[in-house]
This record gives sequence, C-alpha cells and structure tokens, in this order.
Amino acid sequence: QVFDQEMIDYLIVNESGRAQLLAEPPDGGRQWVEERYRKLWGDRGLKTDPETESLIRLVLAVAARGDAVIVGRGAGFLLPGETTLHVRVVSTLDSRVNYLAQALRMTREEAAEEVRARDDRRARYLTRSLLCNPSDPTVYDLIVNTGRLGVEAAAQCIGWAVRTKQQFVDPAGPPHTAGIDELAGP
Repeated sequence: QVFDQEMIDYLIVNESGRAQLLAEPPDGGRQWVEERYRKLWGDRGLKTDPETESLIRLVLAVAARGDAVIVGRGAGFLLPGETTLHVRVVSTLDSRVNYLAQALRMTREEAAEEVRARDDRRARYLTRSLLCNPSDPTVYDLIVNTGRLGVEAAAQCIGWAVRTKQQFVDPAGPPHTAGIDELAGP
C-alpha cells in the first residue's frame, strides 16, 4: 500500500482512520514501534513538538505493518536502513515547476515560488526535526532523476532495487553484501 503525503496528513487529522490503521498491528508491531521510537530519541537526541512526535509514531506504525511505500515525511531517515529502501527522487527545477504549474493550474512564477517553498519546508523539517542532512547523497540507497529517466523508468529502477534489497537482506541479521556477479544473476 502507498502512503503518500496526502494519506499521512489525512491519518494525522482523522482519528477514526488512524484508529482503524492502528487497530490490528501485526504481532510485535506495537513493541517494535516503541523500541524504534526510543532508539531514535536515544541515538539522535531528537526533541520534537507533539505534532512531529505524532507524525513520527504514525510513520513507524505504518512501517510496522510491512509491505508499505511511505512517500516523504522523512520515513527513510526514521526507519532501519537494513530493511528499508531509502530513495530520493530528483528532477530539474524547470521540470518540477512545469509539473506543478500544470497539476495545480498555476502560473510558472507561482509554481516556481511553490517549489522553492516546498523545498525549504522539506529541508527545515529534515534538518531541524529529524536532525538529518538531506543533501548528503550517502544517506540514500538510490537517487533517481525523473527528468532524465522519466517516471516509468524511475519506477522500474526503484522496483528492481526493492526486490534486490529484499533478496540480500535478512531482517534478523546483518545485511548481506552482494558482489556484482550475484546482482547480475545467472
């Protein structure tokens, strides 16, 4: 299931939707959420406001259910790298402005301002609330450029990376380091 920013925002404000999602956690799910939450606070020393704390707990609860795609909200910085594929999707400013202008029926100038504002909000949230450096390329498993690859090819690359990481990672143990010959297959 895909949990994009709209869905996460909806679950934050909609108590019945959130309660339904959290009603039947998988075995050990609640315990995993609490352990992961404590680890984030202990390892990083996070001190957030109650709204951000609720958001983080919700992202962890969604992740505890498994087989989910969580778009944004710093999920890749919150979840364990051993079992999470952390992807950053990028494109040129011009492509992003064009897309937003068309999607939201804005002028190019309005769309450009909105893109800048979104980038600023995202960077502030990640650096101030999660104490992460989103511009460090080494924190991502994969960076895909939809401006050069296109959306479909980028999605295929991400799908391949998910399948590959699942193949070589044992959640109970240390990650397996695959050689290039193993990734290429027989």
